[in-house]
Amino acid sequence: MPARAAALAAIAILLLAQPAGERLVRFKLVAEGARVDGFTILVFRRSDRALVMVVSVAEGDAVTVSLRADDYVVGAYSKIGGVIYAGYRSVPREAQEVAVVLRPLAQLAKSRVSVRLGLSETRASAARPAYLELVVPGLGVVGRVKVSNQTAELPAVPALVACRVGGLVSWGVFLPGDRVVRIAAPTLTRAAGVRGFSALSLPKGTPMEGRARRAGLLLLIAATVISLSTAYVSYIVARRYVRRRVEA
Repeated sequence: MPARAAALAAIAILLLAQPAGERLVRFKLVAEGARVDGFTILVFRRSDRALVMVVSVAEGDAVTVSLRADDYVVGAYSKIGGVIYAGYRSVPREAQEVAVVLRPLAQLAKSRVSVRLGLSETRASAARPAYLELVVPGLGVVGRVKVSNQTAELPAVPALVACRVGGLVSWGVFLPGDRVVRIAAPTLTRAAGVRGFSALSLPKGTPMEGRARRAGLLLLIAATVISLSTAYVSYIVARRYVRRRVEA
């Protein structure tokens, strides 16, 4: 009975750790001709193109995250044998499990896009970017694409796009299907959908940070309860086994 009560308590804590209005979505990554063991996913909300989550997994090929009931586009990246693999999937609001197939980044289909600069950058400098860099938190720059006549060919995978204009590193967001990539100065990144946090740090004082801290604490408590209950059950089973051997 105590073990059962502990297990029920752990389940209750896990349910409490799930924020209201959100659901759990499991992402499973599969690479063509290779094995995924560690990856990073970028989660973009489709409605406003905002990067809402970056998750880095050091080992394994799957992860479960909590998402609100919105539509998302998820880009996944993994470095396998020194080669960057990438892929993406659309995530409808009812999805609970999503499989993402990864292929070498260099082999993905290309999308020709127009590169447009923010107004403040145009005023600050007449320079135009020569290259666009695809940036993935945790992996760094995973690709570099030449810009010619204000156009570029980007691999069909969601990404943060960076370039140097007028001495500043400016940012934009690319999602498969886009025909235009808008590059905004650092002061305009919020309007461009770039929230400026990495996989390992969240800006202090933001609702996401508070929610992550509360959920993390509750999950830690849940893990502790589960570990203790497992240890207790193991102790009871071992004691009964020894008692039976002694009585025999």
